[in-house]
Amino acid sequence: MPRALIAAVTDSVTGVNPTPTSGNATDDHYFPWTPNAVLEVHNTDGSSHDVDIVRVADSEGTARAARTVAVPADSNRRIGPFDPSVYLQDDGSVYVNLTVATGMTLGVTSTPRT
Repeated sequence: MPRALIAAVTDSVTGVNPTPTSGNATDDHYFPWTPNAVLEVHNTDGSSHDVDIVRVADSEGTARAARTVAVPADSNRRIGPFDPSVYLQDDGSVYVNLTVATGMTLGVTSTPRT
């Protein structure tokens, strides 16, 4: 199955209501890279769960391990922004993997810079 899209919303002074995406540990996730994108992860489960942000190979083609961020039980984490030389995949996305999806929702916000 293809990765599940995490829909991004643009922050506004009038407020936004991000639409959360339910965690999917089977197909994993992606979102379109933008310079100001921030991944918001909510964990309503009683256990801590890890989120892996997939890194691209370095300039010499050497694979890099994913960046792992622990999301404690009943808490939230904001992760980002994402350096394109480290996280931008060939298809223009950032890849997000979950090992456990129980109680996990994800969203992406982007704050325009003026």
